[in-house]
Amino acid sequence: MAKFLLLGHSTYKILLQWTQTSLPPGSFGWPTIGEFMDLQRTNRSGKPYEFTTERMERYNKHIFKTSLFGEKIAVLCGPAANKLLFTSETKLVQTFWPPSNNPKNNRKQNPRQ
Repeated sequence: MAKFLLLGHSTYKILLQWTQTSLPPGSFGWPTIGEFMDLQRTNRSGKPYEFTTERMERYNKHIFKTSLFGEKIAVLCGPAANKLLFTSETKLVQTFWPPSNNPKNNRKQNPRQ
């Protein structure tokens, strides 16, 4: 019985280490809508940059995580982040369009394109 418990506990610890990834600091906000309402608030006030600035001050000035448009994302800020993205292109990061903003979906809705 003790061997079974030890084996189960060891398996649990190994699986826990594999499934936990190191994510940047930040908040995903509410389920489904994420931090979209905060983004809308800053956009309506005429200062859309405040959304990013607030999170850079609160979490990290170089990188933070958030959830926008139904997708969990990492936001990279500053010249070092731009250099990383534009010099590595597809080697380190993967670009994608959220389903709500996919240009392929827009072509289907607008036949003139």
